Amino acid sequence: MMFNQVRNNMTANSNTEESSTPDIRQHSTDLLRLITEALPMDDESGDSTLLSWDENDQCALTFNETLGVVITLDEVVEAMFFGWVLGELPSDPAARSEAMLELLEANHEWRETEGGTLGIDPETGFVTLSYRVNLPLDDSGVIQDIIAKLYNACQHFLSGVSLDF
Repeated sequence: MMFNQVRNNMTANSNTEESSTPDIRQHSTDLLRLITEALPMDDESGDSTLLSWDENDQCALTFNETLGVVITLDEVVEAMFFGWVLGELPSDPAARSEAMLELLEANHEWRETEGGTLGIDPETGFVTLSYRVNLPLDDSGVIQDIIAKLYNACQHFLSGVSLDF
């Protein structure tokens, strides 16, 4: 008898916890709305364009036609991944070595990456700054701060590291 009561209480608590956990897709969609509000974007008609997930659970932003970020939702691990595209390594061997050294130094102990990780995308060869945001966020407004700090970090690499684009 006691076992059944404990099991029933555990099941009731489990159901309560599940219902209090926000739906990750809805939460991530709300975060995209907050990003849109922080970075007003207009389409060709002048209407505000809301970010939304495509069929691959991705969306993309471009800043000043020089900096792009691909945002990917992974509902399984409950996270959003930001992949900031910084450019390509130079083709000249000496310049390539210099750029790689600068990137490694910036990546060391997250010195210039604001907690992100620099790497080279194996499919495209682009240098990227990758950042993971675990969901749900306790304070959804933090997403705007994350975008701002990563944008600023990327500006450092675009102006200070010799990458081709």
